[in-house]
Amino acid sequence: GGSMGTEILSLMAELSGHHYLHGALVAGDGPTLPVIDPATEQPTSRYAEATGAEIDAAVAAANRAQREWWALSALDRTEALHGVANAMVEVAPVVGEVMTREMGKPFVESNWEGGTSASSLRYYAELARHDQGRVAGAALPGQTHLTLKEPLGTVVSIVPFNFPVLLFGWQAAAALAAGNAVIVKPSELTPVTLLALMEAFAGLPAGLVQVLTGGADVGAALVAHADTHAVAFTGSIPAAQAVARAAAERFKPVLAEASGNDPFIVMP
Repeated sequence: GGSMGTEILSLMAELSGHHYLHGALVAGDGPTLPVIDPATEQPTSRYAEATGAEIDAAVAAANRAQREWWALSALDRTEALHGVANAMVEVAPVVGEVMTREMGKPFVESNWEGGTSASSLRYYAELARHDQGRVAGAALPGQTHLTLKEPLGTVVSIVPFNFPVLLFGWQAAAALAAGNAVIVKPSELTPVTLLALMEAFAGLPAGLVQVLTGGADVGAALVAHADTHAVAFTGSIPAAQAVARAAAERFKPVLAEASGNDPFIVMP
């Protein structure tokens, strides 16, 4: 309705030019660029290019929050992630409307992304509760061999414009359940969608989930940073290759999905 539309536009204006750092919206220090609504070709808002200082501050906050998160019991983390999933379902319609205005997909699809991301949070929350490691059969009499699963630290999530909430939801669900912190760098085409979603993560330790907006340079800086520990990337083949090369310098594990394309013919 009309009032919902006005509400969404004021929310987008409020989130415009901000990052989500240490549990709060923070106005970016860097230059800002327009975000265009593909339906109207008019700017809906602006996004800020994260500065080096902002990237360093986000990484430091993520690593502090990660230690706090991992110090909790598996049960406490599971309960917290179910809380995030519930909150995500509640904010899905608002986030979906922002997504539709930023990238143009029908609302029924953008709204669906929030619900399906919540489902993956619940799945990984339960998986993590049940799988902390195992006891292996001893190789020598009198020995006990344990396998313990420990988090990597801070995971960088780089997501494209086409499924911003779904792909971030999958990556963050697995990373958080395993005890990691997450910094997401959304596409320059859908930055406000991810900022609008952050309300769902407000119950987690401040800094555990953060959003830094900007272009390829911001993504590259996060990937190459000495204090980030793994990368989840979805995007083009050349960008995925660049991520893999930069991560290889520090033996950082990379989960990359590059350019799944379906050819199609448009008939009259």
